[in-house]
Amino acid sequence: MKRMYFLAAILMSFFVLAACGQTSDKSSSMDDNKKSMMKDKSDDNMKSDDNMKSDDNMKSDDNMKSDDNMKSDDNMKSDDDMKSDSKDMKSESNGMMMKTGMFMSMNGNKTSGKATVQDGKLMLTNFSVSKGPDLYVFLTNDKMDIKNGLKVSKIALNKSMQTFDLMGKDTSGYTKAVIYCMQAKVIFGSADLK
Repeated sequence: MKRMYFLAAILMSFFVLAACGQTSDKSSSMDDNKKSMMKDKSDDNMKSDDNMKSDDNMKSDDNMKSDDNMKSDDNMKSDDDMKSDSKDMKSESNGMMMKTGMFMSMNGNKTSGKATVQDGKLMLTNFSVSKGPDLYVFLTNDKMDIKNGLKVSKIALNKSMQTFDLMGKDTSGYTKAVIYCMQAKVIFGSADLK
């Protein structure tokens, strides 16, 4: 019986050694496969790194070209364009300025309501006036000089809200809105614009 155990132990040792030998052969071939696969991955990574660097270079070249194009577009603005921009800014500043005033009756005629100059328009709100044959609204200076004022438009007697386009006229020098009868040459009312 002791012999059997001894033989069994020897056989087991033999199998273990054989198994270890095969494992070491397998592990060395597995190591070779792993090394080969790692080398392939490394080569792929290096290629993709080169591609990425190339893409980044191309992108930065495109960005530089785009910046150059933008700079040349900015430089292409002509003097006429700049003058036009300057005129637009002046008209915008005139349009953005708002002046308002309340009408006061004059010369025995009733005039009431509000005059507003804003955004290139003259607006009459809550407006009413005595009947007259030929009534116009003017913008004038403080002296209410109709001859040197801006004739805006004929007014409608029955409309409490009226809007008139000032057609880009500079209104900064005018301080009054005046209701004037052209036929009788009489001022019906005026509003101080502030």
